[in-house]
Amino acid sequence: MTTKEDGGGEDDDMDFDDWTSVGRGRGRGKEKVLKEGRVIGSQNSKRNLEECSSDEENRAVRKKVTNEEFKVILKFRNEDMSVNLSPIQVSREIKKKLGEVEFVKTLRDGNMLIKCKSEEQKNKCMQIDNICKKVVREKLIVGENRVSRGVITGFTLEEALERLKKNIQGGEVRRLKRLQKHVNGEKIESLSILLEFQGEVLPDKVKIGFMSFSVRPYVPPPLRCFKCQRYGHIAAVCKGKQRCAKCGGDHRYDECGVDVQMKCCNCGGQHNVAFGGCEARKKAAEIQQLRTIKKITYAEAAKSVQEKRTVQKSQQVMSSTSSEPSQILKSGMEITMDKLILFMAYVINCTDQVKQKTEKI
Repeated sequence: MTTKEDGGGEDDDMDFDDWTSVGRGRGRGKEKVLKEGRVIGSQNSKRNLEECSSDEENRAVRKKVTNEEFKVILKFRNEDMSVNLSPIQVSREIKKKLGEVEFVKTLRDGNMLIKCKSEEQKNKCMQIDNICKKVVREKLIVGENRVSRGVITGFTLEEALERLKKNIQGGEVRRLKRLQKHVNGEKIESLSILLEFQGEVLPDKVKIGFMSFSVRPYVPPPLRCFKCQRYGHIAAVCKGKQRCAKCGGDHRYDECGVDVQMKCCNCGGQHNVAFGGCEARKKAAEIQQLRTIKKITYAEAAKSVQEKRTVQKSQQVMSSTSSEPSQILKSGMEITMDKLILFMAYVINCTDQVKQKTEKI
């Protein structure tokens, strides 16, 4: 079928007036050929190729949609994320509850993706409550119930969230949550509220009563592994060494001493890995922001940020290098001017002496 699609694309740019078709294999080369060598069925063949191409594309789209409808993501509780599951035990559990499925995959965030073979398996998968001691808190069908998240601010702590949800206009709000902030190392409630809207399009504004509130995209905090302390993955799928978030040693955080000097294992600074001014954390936050705004993968966002930082670093090096010769030239000019002034003073002095001697004579 691929050959037909490629041939159909080339036929639009080629002229078959002086050519005859040559059949290869069975069922080909059956067109009637005129004495002049022209093919009667060339136009019909071209039309058939175009129809086959469109049919092939439609089948591919239908197949893609069908596969997406049979993919289910199982989200586990946060306290169960550190539990490692045996692939054999998972396979037995899935086969017992669903039967033979296409595949099962552990995602980077620790959740599980199951690709089912039929609608019946998908419905059974939506009824699963646990997988090998890991409790399922949410089930999502890939391609359905897509949401967008935004933040509005300016609400006091006494404001009831349920009442706000009922009075929000400008978008279908599925759920909302009050965000927290860090103050002196402690988490406290903030004046900002996270809204989850139905659909992929985030509204610019929402109205609550007669008041209008701007909605800005929600950028989640950088994802950091609690095992190796690197960014971009979680401990459930980590293959790195154990690192302390306080001193960077090869031990757990709770095993660290009291009077140990802080050291970040990501940038080498004298602070813990969660410090907001850490260069590694700033880079991870920039990646997360680019990923959220442009709706791209983490790998694509990380590559874009790395390229941007490389260009900025090279520009800084070039600017510092170009400024050094001017400084050297400036210092050289200062030395030359000093010598010139001394020389002029010497000449004037000599001239005065010669003048005095001439007057005496």
